[in-house]
Amino acid sequence: SIKVPTLRQAFECCKDRILINVDHASSYYKEIVELAEEMGMTGQVLMKGSSSLDKVNEDMAQHENNLLYMPIINANRTKGKALFAEYVQRGVVPMAFEVCWKKPGEEIEYCVETIHKMGSKLWINTFWPSVCGGFGNDDDAAVAADDPADVYGQYIDMGASMIQTDRPALLLEYLRSIGRHK
Repeated sequence: SIKVPTLRQAFECCKDRILINVDHASSYYKEIVELAEEMGMTGQVLMKGSSSLDKVNEDMAQHENNLLYMPIINANRTKGKALFAEYVQRGVVPMAFEVCWKKPGEEIEYCVETIHKMGSKLWINTFWPSVCGGFGNDDDAAVAADDPADVYGQYIDMGASMIQTDRPALLLEYLRSIGRHK
């Protein structure tokens, strides 16, 4: 049987090694930030969401130290476009933006170009086709492809500096093959 580690145990394993993405954590933010602060890891733990900038600032004002925060931008939806516009208009540059889309086009191109101009990073999630541009662009397609560059290469070409994947070994092998990971 497999024993699921506690959050503390997971943090201990990851401390000073990797960026930790705590998903669906907004309901537990206080507890997570307190643990990260106790362990000296607030700059290593990332929370993401699609709350307004005012809501994020309000939540974070309650704590002396905070986790990293990354907005999730669904570039093909009205709410996602409005959230992105809020960050751009107010000149707020987070560490990264997670950009999701169902179909390619001008909306995505504008979003990616603007993120690069702002000096932020581009996070792409390749778990499912529905968040990374449609059928044929996800981790399963990379596994099935003769060359994972056919899938992952398009995100590197877009300027993705962070790729969340269910196939880390395959992605790392590809990144090493193009000199993008040591």
